Amino acid sequence: MQKERGNGISYICIYNTNTNVMANKAKLRLTSVKLVDHLFEDFKISSIRHKFNLQKLVNRTIHLYLEDEEFRKQIHNHTDLAVSGSL
Repeated sequence: MQKERGNGISYICIYNTNTNVMANKAKLRLTSVKLVDHLFEDFKISSIRHKFNLQKLVNRTIHLYLEDEEFRKQIHNHTDLAVSGSL
């Protein structure tokens, strides 16, 4: 579910569900994040084209962040975004 506020930031709700992943039950955490509106709009178009959703992106990004020191450094040093302090 996407909700847009007048400040150019979209809010995304990821729903908590239990699902079978490779015959194992995986617990998923419900969370919400604020996204820069134009980035999310571009991602929606790209995700349809490449059949890749936000949940896959977030899960894989968190995994790489935790496991790959170079990826973590790259994320920490990425400074091209400046809409709010959380970026």
